[in-house]
Amino acid sequence: MTTQAYDFAGLTTTQKSVLTFQGWEPGCHRKQPRPNTMTKLLERGLVVARTVRVAGIDIAAYDVPIPVHIAWCEHCAGIEQRNGVTQ
Repeated sequence: MTTQAYDFAGLTTTQKSVLTFQGWEPGCHRKQPRPNTMTKLLERGLVVARTVRVAGIDIAAYDVPIPVHIAWCEHCAGIEQRNGVTQ
């Protein structure tokens, strides 16, 4: 179990997808999230932004820090356990 609590409440489907796939960057074959979609994740410290240069254009990319990813996995496992989902 992680020692730091993260706020995963009220996330959109796109925000959850970013956490599940450990971020977003150009070429990852997923639609680029809009900047306003990422605001909540950035403000909560759930992702970090970086800039990637593609064909001379700067594009925002996002990474999920390992501790956040672990907490997200634990959070999702807890939801499945509460809903009776087993493997």
